[in-house]
Amino acid sequence: MNWRDAMKVKSRASPDSVAPEVPVKTGRIARLRLLVQEIAAEPGLIVVKLRGLLVEIWGAKGGGFYGVGYVIAFVFFEIRMVVEDFAEAQGVEDFVFHQLIETVLRLGWMSFINAFQALLWPLMVAELWGGGGLVLLLAGYAAFEYLLKPHLDHLLPELLVHRDQKIQAELDRKRQKSERKSRRKSKRKQSRQ
Repeated sequence: MNWRDAMKVKSRASPDSVAPEVPVKTGRIARLRLLVQEIAAEPGLIVVKLRGLLVEIWGAKGGGFYGVGYVIAFVFFEIRMVVEDFAEAQGVEDFVFHQLIETVLRLGWMSFINAFQALLWPLMVAELWGGGGLVLLLAGYAAFEYLLKPHLDHLLPELLVHRDQKIQAELDRKRQKSERKSRRKSKRKQSRQ
């Protein structure tokens, strides 16, 4: 099932079959519990939820080439963490138990570390491949900007909305700064008179 089919499943679902939206001010465990209930009620939603999460993370990192690299690196580190935990487990029950404990106690911290490592993905590429890594980063950026980005903008309209909101927020911030500056300037001018 691709994400478009999952979106159709979500739109056909009755309001009673899906858990209510998660309130903003709930704890991490409560949000996880509600998310599990929602996915258990409609398993096809997992694709929609993952897609939304990854697009949100990508948009938070600018929605461009750096953001794509960040998402790929973050997913890589998260998967590596789960695979290592599975390899260390004595069995499936042990693995599931440890994952539950880590979700409650450690996952936030480990995800924070993975997110920090993902921030440095360009440095890791440069370190791994040396001078070739820099060429690879430049070529990747050019390919993304001129070949891939127009298609992604079409496939992920919510990313365009996020970028527009970010640009509008930056313009608003600059306008407010300019207004404050002009008010201060007019106050100084009035005080001199």
